[in-house]
Amino acid sequence: MKWFVQEDESRWGRILGKKWATYALLAILTVCYWVTYSQIYDTKLDLNGDNIYYYSLGKALSDGKGFTDIMWFEERPHSHFPPGYPLFVAGLMKIVPDSVQAVKIANGVLLYAAILLLFFLLKKMSGDVPIAFLSCLFTSVHPEILRYATIMMSEILFLFCTVSALYLAISMKVEKIFTKAGIRDTVFFVLLVVLMNYIYFVRTMGMSFILALIVYAGILLVQKIVSYLKKKSVSLKDLCRYGIFFSVLAISFLVTRHCWNVRNENIGKVQSDYIADFKKKPGGQVMSTWSDWAERIGNNYNAYLNDYFPTAVFAKDYRTGEQGGTFRGYALAFCFVLGLLGLRKGGLLMFLYLGATVAVLLVWPEQYSGLRYFIALIPLLIFLFYHGIRTGLVWILSRLKIKWPASIVSTGIVALALLFAMPAYAKALERPKMMAKDKEWTVGTAGNAFVEFVSAMQWCGANLPDSARVICRKPELYFMYSGNRKGGNFPQYGEPEVVYQSLVGNKATHVIIDHWFRHAYVTLFPLIQTYYPEKFRLIQIFKNQMFPSDPPTLLYEFHPEWGEEVDSAGNPVEK
Repeated sequence: MKWFVQEDESRWGRILGKKWATYALLAILTVCYWVTYSQIYDTKLDLNGDNIYYYSLGKALSDGKGFTDIMWFEERPHSHFPPGYPLFVAGLMKIVPDSVQAVKIANGVLLYAAILLLFFLLKKMSGDVPIAFLSCLFTSVHPEILRYATIMMSEILFLFCTVSALYLAISMKVEKIFTKAGIRDTVFFVLLVVLMNYIYFVRTMGMSFILALIVYAGILLVQKIVSYLKKKSVSLKDLCRYGIFFSVLAISFLVTRHCWNVRNENIGKVQSDYIADFKKKPGGQVMSTWSDWAERIGNNYNAYLNDYFPTAVFAKDYRTGEQGGTFRGYALAFCFVLGLLGLRKGGLLMFLYLGATVAVLLVWPEQYSGLRYFIALIPLLIFLFYHGIRTGLVWILSRLKIKWPASIVSTGIVALALLFAMPAYAKALERPKMMAKDKEWTVGTAGNAFVEFVSAMQWCGANLPDSARVICRKPELYFMYSGNRKGGNFPQYGEPEVVYQSLVGNKATHVIIDHWFRHAYVTLFPLIQTYYPEKFRLIQIFKNQMFPSDPPTLLYEFHPEWGEEVDSAGNPVEK
């Protein structure tokens, strides 16, 4: 909406447009980011299993084993996580082999690069230097974004790729691609195609961006077709270039997606795990009626509007149902809309991207909701909020005939935001700063049960032979803490005979009984104590004497042949 876009030719606006001003603002962002990042950087391995999968898959690619699960006794092709981030990890491992810290730091460097590029993207879209700077400043100290810049997850790579793709999409002139005068635009187009298809392999949520980009290209093509038919200033060559722009984006994505589907079908994967997750209700039931979907959409609508979006923008924990929560959510959404209306460039693409992402979030299972699923949107939401306030104020002032330059209004918003919003960011950073001080997981940060479990896994790595086949509740953690040794799991709720046969089938030699999760003591321990005590031998106890009431973590040696009659050849005799 052009009437919301206000030009600024004031002296302050011209000063902000100088190169030295840009360099000064980037220097401030650089210092702010790296000081904060160094304070919250956590050397410890994150306890979620996904980051270990990404690391092991990257190691498999680096070792020439392909996209393969290598943490289990039997290596097999992987089909759950997309390969984009593991490929990034594999590239790093070619430079710094088997270094968890190198991968974590690389994510931090990626976020820094994304913030710098974000500044130029927001500046280009809005022409508003102060708000672009403010948005990048809040991004550089956002606790949730920074967390993913210190663990081995794909969110920051996805953020970098989407910011880069947005910048390329709104910077290129489609009518100049494949011309002598448009070499830069042709290069941007090729990079955009590559990035778009790579995003598909980085995160499943990337589908929302890809579809938004293809629809955006389609809308531009339709607009040019209409203009051409009305004999306006659109040549046939320009029309063909817009057709190429749309066709290459759409066809390349269809080919990429088809190739990946064929690969999964060849390894026996005919349906994505995400489809089963998508149909699952919080209690484990399956979505089956229209009322189920209406309830899910309603729950997600309230959660994101009143909780997650405010938390993302203000870094302050709001809870659904708070007094004034709904009003706050609608006010936030209204500012987002104003922010979109006030954009000079890229408003349509931004709208499509936001709309597609929100549509997915509304129908996604509410048990999987949270900031993690729209991490890449958080910087854009911060920007749209403050740019929306600026757009509304400038519009109101213009209607009141008050001639305040837009740059002055923006600078005032920045000052007020730093005064009233920055303290919430500082408070939210207190916990990650405290957690980062401990270089290893301790009883105070992770609990006694986990510390004992780690001790057991490390002991196995240091003392058991390479031929040992260890069963535990979290084989992925065992892989990391035992020195990249393979492990196996057990049925969490199986009957004793089923659990026993799983041990035999895995050719297990050792079993860890931990109390970090209940399953080992509830499912596996009775097998040892009651049903097959003659086949197990306790070889190590891990017990913190400061917690006498806690059950210990136990390591057993397992021999299925113990306690059985054997013939002269040493073979078990059936009873």
